[in-house]
Amino acid sequence: MKNIIIALILIISVQQSFGQRIEGQIINKTTSEAIANVNVIAASEVVAVSGDNGFFTIEEIELPITLKFSAIGFETKKLI
Repeated sequence: MKNIIIALILIISVQQSFGQRIEGQIINKTTSEAIANVNVIAASEVVAVSGDNGFFTIEEIELPITLKFSAIGFETKKLI
């Protein structure tokens, strides 16, 4: 397994409403390239998958939350 850490950057917005919304982009820390098809997992459930450009959106969640980012060939990364 490659020892490349998935880096989550660009938390674009967290909006105040009934539920929270998180948008962001997942990039390779080493190459700065977007990573597609990354599973974003909260409470043992996939809540989003990053698109071709690495962007993902999670709707209607309660903060704070721990998110786990997992993709084949990359180390899993957890962020609060």
